[in-house]
Amino acid sequence: MERINSRTPIFDTAVIGGGPAGASAALELASNGFAVALFEKAPIPRYKACGGGLVPRALKLLPQGLGKIIEHRCTRVLANVVDGNFSFLVKRPYSIISMVMRHKFDHAYLLYAKNAGVKLFYPHRVIDVLPGQNTVTIRTDKGSFYARYVIGADGVNSTVAKKAGFPSLKYVVPALECEIRVEEKVFYSFNSKARFDFNIVPYGYGWVFPKKEHLSIGTGRMRKAKGNLERFLGKYLKFLGIDKWEEIQKKAWPVPLCPRDTFVRRRILLVGDAAGIADPVTGEGISRAILSGKLAAFSIRKGHLQEKRVKRIYETTLKEHVLDDYVWGRRV
Repeated sequence: MERINSRTPIFDTAVIGGGPAGASAALELASNGFAVALFEKAPIPRYKACGGGLVPRALKLLPQGLGKIIEHRCTRVLANVVDGNFSFLVKRPYSIISMVMRHKFDHAYLLYAKNAGVKLFYPHRVIDVLPGQNTVTIRTDKGSFYARYVIGADGVNSTVAKKAGFPSLKYVVPALECEIRVEEKVFYSFNSKARFDFNIVPYGYGWVFPKKEHLSIGTGRMRKAKGNLERFLGKYLKFLGIDKWEEIQKKAWPVPLCPRDTFVRRRILLVGDAAGIADPVTGEGISRAILSGKLAAFSIRKGHLQEKRVKRIYETTLKEHVLDDYVWGRRV
């Protein structure tokens, strides 16, 4: 690690955001000998609104041992088309969807990164990023830092993307979830499988994900449409026959269903939701967040911190592994 002066280090890479995209990028780089700083605006662990379902392609990307954070493994998935009176049940000998609580999952991932040598800064809110000729200045509410590259992993409302002048996300849709504790009899009637109910919301679906001791139930749309999601969530709970509960916590969040026009500007790369690459069919974002973080790290590593090479490698690999599939998914 070089220094601007005796007290100011220059990191090889600064990762902004402590979710799966940021943690995977930081871990990948640190494991290969790079000096990495990761900035998270919130105290850790921190709550993250998310269904918390890990599909098999996400599990394959995780570091060994992180699977211990899984709360429930679903080998059965029920899908209903509500207005078509049609349903089917999928059974597999392996977990189709593995359930996690995101605050626990993200925290565990960050600890892996820290143990690999990543320097964690939290709570540190990034205020600005200023790319120079060979370094990027990262201004936070606790002072300024310097890195040869910045990876923006700070979500849909990315400060990095805004400050660096990236084009806005074109298509963002809402999702609303509740973490709900119900009586034991009701819980066990839902905990044997993951469930999806299509068209319970206009142009969208509802889901029931069983966790260790409660249910995650939510509604989301895959198109922009009129209507209050909270009202649809209430309608969905009634549809499921859930009319009382011991505890309920609701949280809404935006889901990006269309990638940005570009993912690299100067020495700044965007990954995960900041890049806008959630699955356009389901809205699932964890697997692509982890993958894009790894691809960004790979690009910096194989590009030997050289601006043009890093840009070319990241754009090429992201197209090959994510964006080509995105075109077909969007058509579906």
